[in-house]
Amino acid sequence: VDNLRYYHQKSIYRGEKGHGGTGKKKYGRDGEDLVLAVPPGTVVTSIEEDGLEVLLADLENPGDKVIAANGGKGGWGNVHYKSSTNQAPHIAQKGEAGEERYIRLEMKLIADVGIIGYPNAGKSTLLAAASAAKPKIAGYPFTTIEPILGVVEIGLESFVIAEIPGLIEGAHLGKGLGHDFLRHAMRTKILVHLISGASGSPTEDMLKVNNELSLFDPSLGKRHQIVAINKIDLPEVQEVLDVIKSEFAESGIKAHYISAETGQGVSALMAEVLKVLKEEAAAEVSPEPPGKVFRPQPREARINVVREGDEFVIYSPGLDRIIGGSGVTTEELRWQLNFQLDKLGVNTALEKAGAKGGDKVRCGDLSWEWSLPDRERKKIGVLGGTFDPVHLGHIMMAEEARESLGLSEVLMVPAGQPMSKPNDMVTPARQRLEMLQLAVAGKPGLKVSTIEIERKGPSYTADTIAEIRSAYGGGYEIYFILGWDSLAQLPDWYEPSRLISMCYLVAVPRPGWKRPTLKSLEGVLPAIKNRVIFMDGPRVDISATEIRKLAARGESIDHLVPEPVAEYIKKNKLYQTAGD
Repeated sequence: VDNLRYYHQKSIYRGEKGHGGTGKKKYGRDGEDLVLAVPPGTVVTSIEEDGLEVLLADLENPGDKVIAANGGKGGWGNVHYKSSTNQAPHIAQKGEAGEERYIRLEMKLIADVGIIGYPNAGKSTLLAAASAAKPKIAGYPFTTIEPILGVVEIGLESFVIAEIPGLIEGAHLGKGLGHDFLRHAMRTKILVHLISGASGSPTEDMLKVNNELSLFDPSLGKRHQIVAINKIDLPEVQEVLDVIKSEFAESGIKAHYISAETGQGVSALMAEVLKVLKEEAAAEVSPEPPGKVFRPQPREARINVVREGDEFVIYSPGLDRIIGGSGVTTEELRWQLNFQLDKLGVNTALEKAGAKGGDKVRCGDLSWEWSLPDRERKKIGVLGGTFDPVHLGHIMMAEEARESLGLSEVLMVPAGQPMSKPNDMVTPARQRLEMLQLAVAGKPGLKVSTIEIERKGPSYTADTIAEIRSAYGGGYEIYFILGWDSLAQLPDWYEPSRLISMCYLVAVPRPGWKRPTLKSLEGVLPAIKNRVIFMDGPRVDISATEIRKLAARGESIDHLVPEPVAEYIKKNKLYQTAGD
């Protein structure tokens, strides 16, 4: 690539989009980098929104590169939010959009020597005489409208020489494409200042051009120059040549007198150029690498909460890209987000902004009803069952629900007389209660309730929850823990609509059962969608029936029940007969 013409034809470029992740924890493939090839000498400038121009890079050497715009960050799949207490997260983070920038590409030629001078001074003719370049040559000014390079060979040595298009007075202000021409002179090591001997005042022409160089860039005005008076083959120049030589000599300026047309003096001029280049190279001190320029941006608040209408909107880098998975319920979304909110300090920011429990909160595409953990309504878990006997699966289920949902306590409620089991198939309530009390002893947050054992007649969950709500008062939320199998059978329960109106349902896995879909239940229980929280753990395949069989055969059950419970069963000889 030796020019930037292609970028005039196409001005919009986009990098490849990244690819989405797949199952089995596979990352999505990164999008391919978009690399735009430019010639050496290209200056890359970013045009900011406020019009400020920021220099990104000066790609002076082959192989130089710069990142003009960064691609966006990838998102996180739901597995990123997996934890010991949230085995099946239903939230994920979308990817972040890449940068959009307006970039200006500007090419500055790289040459050892630049030929400068007024228009029609014979620069193109000199370039053609000194090198193999073939510029357009004509008898009128501004024949050359863009710089042209040539290579001058002297023996085994060579250098690159560039013709800089003609300069006029006011070029430093942009007149006559002055800026376009002058910038190319910036990269040359020395300048050959070509002056037409046929001009009315060659010395004045030289001063005017040098003035334009200095006004454009002071360093350019100090660049080493070799002065050459051209067109000495013309009769009119011959007539005044002695006068011209006298003027330059009186000014202390060494000048070469040449005819680019006939080649007279060109070889000597180029030999002088090569000599000066060598001297400049020998005296050149390697510049220190430029220091990095840091442009700090105003520091934005990590988390910002703004009230907009009837909702509080959270602005937080990364958090606003979190999305809920398909099928996720409102309550499930709320508790899955809660860990992220606490971790980032969002709950504190919401509280400072004046949010209260029950207020609508939005972040990105997600909206939910906010409650501040441990400071708003307390949460009580309820785990009911026959507990015949209580085993490690029950304890693990209660502890994991308590930790993941932020429950202040979990009530273990042994059934009095389950409707599904005759009296002769159930261990007496007193013994089941004593085993349960032994199992939870020393376990913070786990308590035993005798509410169903003390109640006469059959036990119904709806009545139990109503009684617990009455006992605890209106400042508590109730979370009833049940298995996936029980949730699937909920429409057949006693007053299921009343039950879900009083509490949230926390559905945990059961061996041999698939996670039920809420759509299959909504036809009978329309309000259930926003009342269910699915958990993916613990997945423990322990059966009370199998424990009773093992105990009846005299086999060890120590690995299935808490140690005090195993000792109690052995001491009281439970499950030793067919009736047990």
